[in-house]
Amino acid sequence: MAARVLQHHKVNPYRQYHKDQKTVVFSPNGYYLNILVSCLSPAALRVLFVLMARLQPDGSSKALLTELRKMIGSPSPTLSRALVELVKAGFITKRGNGDYWVNPTIARLLALVG
Repeated sequence: MAARVLQHHKVNPYRQYHKDQKTVVFSPNGYYLNILVSCLSPAALRVLFVLMARLQPDGSSKALLTELRKMIGSPSPTLSRALVELVKAGFITKRGNGDYWVNPTIARLLALVG
């Protein structure tokens, strides 16, 4: 199941080109905020905050499973489930091994909330 969800994306799937950018009148922040508050497990929230702390200017974030295990203190299977949970929620997308694209809507939402 996890193999089907965690696919590699070499190009940022959340990137928008200048010709595609439009004025946003309605942003689904309430939807993401609802998922963030009510649906994510505590391990997924911890992983998300670590990824946000390591966010690069191109929208990627690098965090190996061993590093996450040392930082968060949870076992690897729990962290793997947390990553799959974040992918299913649309918060991150896998770029490579230990490398993830972070949804910019989530990054903006957490910057506003925090």
